Amino acid sequence: MSTPDILNILLTSSFTILGGIIVFVVGQVVSKFIIEPFYEQSKLIGEIASSLIYYANAGAGVEPYYLQQIQNVKTRDDIDETAKELLIERYGNLMKNEWARSDETKIFLRQQASQLMGKTNAIPFYNFWVILSLWRLPTRKAIFEAAQELIGYSNDITKSMDKGRNIAKKLRIKIVLEKFGKG
Repeated sequence: MSTPDILNILLTSSFTILGGIIVFVVGQVVSKFIIEPFYEQSKLIGEIASSLIYYANAGAGVEPYYLQQIQNVKTRDDIDETAKELLIERYGNLMKNEWARSDETKIFLRQQASQLMGKTNAIPFYNFWVILSLWRLPTRKAIFEAAQELIGYSNDITKSMDKGRNIAKKLRIKIVLEKFGKG
């Protein structure tokens, strides 16, 4: 083997290794800065869909019903005092549980609103990707409006159907739209 052949072999193998390294680095950059943020956003939108369905009946205003039941129990003569106390305590606990669930809902929805904004902001050139996806992704404006709706929902959870429907439309969550109706 002559010196030019060895040099040719070394150059070819060096360029092959360098090419492999470049492909690996570009792949890692694409994965970390584009694919993973989209995956995280998509995962969060799925969690929001779950929350909209799970918390749909939180803050349903059941307190008046339970208060009426407590009054009914107090005026009944066919129940002994021990049973009355147990029933009144039970209705009181149900109201406390409902209040705790309402508080949990408010905190959780507000967290999801802020996470939605953060995860969307972490995606570089988001508007470009929306166009590239032929608008299958929610626009940045729709994301912002959905986050506002989630915050509004967390402030007043008694309007869950309307808020849930609006959020689902903006984030293009079909399964929630089917549950709440297209409205």
